[in-house]
Amino acid sequence: MDYIIVFVLGMIAATVLIRWAARRTIERIISDLDKDIKQTASEAQINVDVEVEQNIYFLYNSDDGAFMAQGKDVTELFRHLKQRFPNQTIKIVKAEPEVMQQLRDQLKELNENSNSVGSPS
Repeated sequence: MDYIIVFVLGMIAATVLIRWAARRTIERIISDLDKDIKQTASEAQINVDVEVEQNIYFLYNSDDGAFMAQGKDVTELFRHLKQRFPNQTIKIVKAEPEVMQQLRDQLKELNENSNSVGSPS
């Protein structure tokens, strides 16, 4: 009878230990996945500075100053950026206020034009 009690207690202890180890492993895997997701998300965004010379927009990587794209307007910039960086988001972090306003106005006009395409006149 003592052997049965020891056996049952051993089975219970083993089950608890296995569940504890499995839970720790799962928590570690989830933590690693969260880190990978955050890292991937930060790598998917590129911060840029915008400069204008002779009515041409030049975009440079904010982190290292590397040239990224140039264009005469937002449409051309989008086209070049999409070709070179197809799966990344571009965020303007530095530009003169009037340059930002010009880009906003161009985006607004582009959105208005795209919304009016296909709508009855």
